[in-house]
Amino acid sequence: MVSDGSKTTAGLVRLLLMLLFLIKAVPKLFGYPDAVADFERFRYPEWFRMFVGVTELTAAVMLLAHQTAGYALTILAAVMVGAAFTLINAGDFREALVPMVVLGMIGYVAWNSREVA
Repeated sequence: MVSDGSKTTAGLVRLLLMLLFLIKAVPKLFGYPDAVADFERFRYPEWFRMFVGVTELTAAVMLLAHQTAGYALTILAAVMVGAAFTLINAGDFREALVPMVVLGMIGYVAWNSREVA
C-alpha cells in the first residue's frame, strides 16, 4: 500500500517534472541557439528538435491531470531513455546522468501514484 506521505511527495515531484519539461521544451520550440546547437551536435535534424519540444510540452501539460499523468510519465520516460542513449553513444557519460536521474524521478512518481486494488 502506498502511504499518504509518499503520494504527497510523488505529487510534488510530478509538479517539479512538469515545470522542468515546460522549461526544457520552450528553447527547443523557439529555436534558441543552445538548443539548436545541441541537436546539431548529435546530428539530429531540425524536425526532430521540434518533435521533442512538442512531445515534452504536451506531456508536461498532461501531467496536470491525474487521468493522463500515467501516459505523460510513459512518454517522458521514453524521451529520457532516448536522451541518455544519445549522450552515452556520444561518450558524454557524466551528462548522461541527468536524464537517468530524471528517469528515476519519473519512476518514483509512477510507482507512488499507482492505484492499489
